[in-house]
Amino acid sequence: MGGIKGGMNEIEFNQKKGFAFNGYLSKFFPPERDIKVKGYAEELQLHFPEVRFAETVGGSASKPSNTETLTLPTTLWHEAFFVAQRLFDFPKEFEYPNPKGKDKQVVQYTKTRNKGWKNQLEVTRIDNKLEKIEYLYESEKFDSTITIVNDGNTMKVSRKETIN
Repeated sequence: MGGIKGGMNEIEFNQKKGFAFNGYLSKFFPPERDIKVKGYAEELQLHFPEVRFAETVGGSASKPSNTETLTLPTTLWHEAFFVAQRLFDFPKEFEYPNPKGKDKQVVQYTKTRNKGWKNQLEVTRIDNKLEKIEYLYESEKFDSTITIVNDGNTMKVSRKETIN
């Protein structure tokens, strides 16, 4: 199913039993709407002490930037992707990319009204394995890049925002 491995788990809800594909299930609860990255990291740390949060400020006086990085104790790309998509509110039209495919793939957001702005998902693969997923949004006022990468036994999800 879309490059995600798994099986079927029996589940119960409202006194009814059924089955769900467990490849889409995550040990991480989804971020609440409008929660800050640091707040989400603190909530996760109550259950997963290995979760890390870091924030750095950079850029220049005329073009300042801020980067927030959330490190998750998992090697599952889809877990990091869905956390990032919800946490940073990038369009749901961008589906989790299949690990198999071209080494470089760019998926444009088709509902963009303003020409010249960038709103896209970039996927980097090596030998049909995901290497990096980036969501790029560039506008007149600010640029935002959300990056997902594997770092050993963890997944790093970061957002860099630059004021133009």
